[in-house]
Amino acid sequence: MRAPLPADHAPREFSRRIDPSFYLAAVGAIAASVIVVYVPALTFPALGAAGAVLLLNLGAAKLPRIFLGSLLLLLIGYAFLGRGLAHVGAPPVYLGEIVLGLGVLSMLTRLDRFSLEPFEVLILAFMAWGALRTLPFYGQYGTDSLRDAVLWGYAAFALAIPIALGTEDRTGKILRTFQTCLPLFLIWVPIMGLIASTVEFPHGPGSEVGIVAFKGGDMGVHLGAAAAFLALGLYSETPGWRWPVGLLWVSWLAALVVAGGLNRGGLIAAGISLLVAFAIRPSLRMVQCAGIVGLIVLVAAIANLRVDIGETGKEISVSELSKRVTSVFGDEEDEALAGTRTYRLEWWGEIVSYTVTGPYFWGGKGFGINLATDDGFQFEAEETHRAPHNSHMTVLARMGVPGFALWIALQIAFAVSLWVAMRKAHRLGLSRWASINAWLLIYWLAICLNASFDPYLEGPQGGIWYWSIIGIGLYVLRLQRIEIDQIERAQRRRAYTIPPRRPPARSANETSA
Repeated sequence: MRAPLPADHAPREFSRRIDPSFYLAAVGAIAASVIVVYVPALTFPALGAAGAVLLLNLGAAKLPRIFLGSLLLLLIGYAFLGRGLAHVGAPPVYLGEIVLGLGVLSMLTRLDRFSLEPFEVLILAFMAWGALRTLPFYGQYGTDSLRDAVLWGYAAFALAIPIALGTEDRTGKILRTFQTCLPLFLIWVPIMGLIASTVEFPHGPGSEVGIVAFKGGDMGVHLGAAAAFLALGLYSETPGWRWPVGLLWVSWLAALVVAGGLNRGGLIAAGISLLVAFAIRPSLRMVQCAGIVGLIVLVAAIANLRVDIGETGKEISVSELSKRVTSVFGDEEDEALAGTRTYRLEWWGEIVSYTVTGPYFWGGKGFGINLATDDGFQFEAEETHRAPHNSHMTVLARMGVPGFALWIALQIAFAVSLWVAMRKAHRLGLSRWASINAWLLIYWLAICLNASFDPYLEGPQGGIWYWSIIGIGLYVLRLQRIEIDQIERAQRRRAYTIPPRRPPARSANETSA
């Protein structure tokens, strides 16, 4: 007699019930066919929506990890390649937009982790106001309005990152990644800065820009963060193999000379970031490094060292760096630098006049219009120049005074939150959290400084980095708040459990007396 089959191998009865996903797939296929035949312009959006639904069904649990990994690679690529990587893709969808889509999908799978705190409310209000100043102009300007709208659209990164990271402490991985890339970046900047001025790199897939687009301002932002990382001791305190710190400072100085010689915004961003890091954490070693750097600069100035970077009227030297610094604060003999400063100040004054005291007070000119052409400051025949060399002024011009007020409130809230958290961590002896808070604060400062001289936040290589720093900052603040609450609860429990001190026992002589 044959033994009965195990339960797993027992014959199953035929089920006449059909999986509901079959009906969903059938309806989707019919809808896709109708769209392709009758509305071909919606083919790519329909395919994107279908892909999003497929990802949600098949890999919802893995989406946050996929998003974080893709974002990490994207940020590293933007830091090294700059605008060249930002143009890889098929308009209007580029690499940044693809990763943004992954971030939005990962948020949809983890909405239970979303907390509507005051800073998140500010971000949502800024995005809502930006949407109100974009949608009415889409019919007139089409994809131009969407391209300009990344100024507020990339804010979704700041909301998606804390949700994807969760409550697990992953700050160690973030620091180790930056520690690994830092030496390579400090070597890359001076070498590539000299090569990029004389060599035209091949274009990336679907891009009209060389795959390497070296821009001194963009590099200056990350140089400022690198200086803070070294000065705050995060590089020495992060586990893993490390390069000699002295060698990194020499490489940083060489990179600053090259990047600062090409762009004053990058020079100011990196220099002020270094000074702020010294002010937050002064040390004898930092004073020694500053003395060595000053000695090198003095020798270079006395020897009148100059490096021709292959562009007419541009060179790298101490005198050229001093001109770029003084051009920010006052008059100088260089007519080219004085002319660009005057051009920008006139344009910014025009923006203030038609928003703060003019007819565009409430809504600005919206997203889609070419500000350079409409304001009368266009200098390119193809009219490719679209925005003033100041991202903060772009917010005012396109979103009006209410949008600008939300923007300023965002900056103040983020900076104050990190500063307060840093001071509290210092008081409790949490030096690691204090250093991370200071590093993120300086990174944010470097981005804002460069954005004051360049349309940095209007492009993916700047905008995605900016909102990613905001998102990482929110994540760090949340983790730190959890740890501080645990410490304070433990202190309160110890205070309650300590028995009261008893008076000392009296001696026999004292008792008889």
